Amino acid sequence: MAQRLGITADSLIRAQVGLNHTLQQWSEQGHCAAYSDKLMDMAVQLLEIPESTIPQAVEAELDEGNLTSDLIEGKESVYLSSNRRAKIP
Repeated sequence: MAQRLGITADSLIRAQVGLNHTLQQWSEQGHCAAYSDKLMDMAVQLLEIPESTIPQAVEAELDEGNLTSDLIEGKESVYLSSNRRAKIP
């Protein structure tokens, strides 16, 4: 659909939306976060986006507040901000 709208495969906006989609699918499988390297691998494979675009997209999404990152066991982990803010009853 993005291609029909004139959005190229290596577009930053496509990568940003794709990261959110990738993390949403990951969370539907019961995961709360993904290590950065795992997220990049998943996004490249799922979305067929050039790997060089992914770090820029992660930074943009972090800056916009759509993603949150923390260190877990010494490795950077990335969350959907909506999942990070979710409260356990």
